[in-house]
Amino acid sequence: VTPNLSIRRHTRRQLDFPEIFCPIIYPGSEPVRQQRRLPRLLGEGLVIFLGAALALFADDWRESRAEQREVHQSLRSMYSDLESDSSQWIRLGAETQIDAEDALWLLSRWDDASLAPDSIVARIRGFRTTPRPAFRRASFQGLRTQNHLRLIENSALRELILDYYEGFIPRIEGYFDERVGARYGDVNSALEPHLSVYAAVSGGGISLRSDWDAIRADYRVEHGLLGFYRTASFVGGTAPRGADRVAAIRSAISAELGLD
Repeated sequence: VTPNLSIRRHTRRQLDFPEIFCPIIYPGSEPVRQQRRLPRLLGEGLVIFLGAALALFADDWRESRAEQREVHQSLRSMYSDLESDSSQWIRLGAETQIDAEDALWLLSRWDDASLAPDSIVARIRGFRTTPRPAFRRASFQGLRTQNHLRLIENSALRELILDYYEGFIPRIEGYFDERVGARYGDVNSALEPHLSVYAAVSGGGISLRSDWDAIRADYRVEHGLLGFYRTASFVGGTAPRGADRVAAIRSAISAELGLD
């Protein structure tokens, strides 16, 4: 007897069975349908994933580009700031060098029996409290605050910047705060009793109230001059190193940004 298989050739719509009963009536139909839909679903999921990944990549790229522009702008500002710092170092070195030479001139003649008043006044007139250098930090502080130092790709440039702003400048400023003002104050206080117009020491127009013998007999003057000379010599010798660091940073920034 030949089995009647015609019923299997009928579709679900021809037999008008509800969709829910199709897997029961035709147990082999639903798995085949699912197998056909699976590649399409995988393809759609892959497209969605790639679209989301590309969107995130594009956002990261735009953000990175914006940060790099900000870093380059900060480096350009730093380049200008360092030009001002270079002038500060040059001025500081020149002034303290003159102060050290004047103090050494007097100390080297301490045992002389006599010394012309005009020559003494010429040296004392130069003594002054060298102003604390005002270095510009705005560009560096901007890079530090925004955590953009890590974005400087040139590691040598990054190390130069950190050494200058976080190492060298704080050391010289600390020395100024602790030693320079005190030593300049000591020598001026020691000289005050021997000058007729002490208030005008930094502006000229002074004259001696004491002769050379009385001045060199005052141990406070010699002690003040010695401390003054050592301090001025240290600062005067440090200033060229500061100028060299500034020049190295500016050269590295110029190479990094392609500046003339």
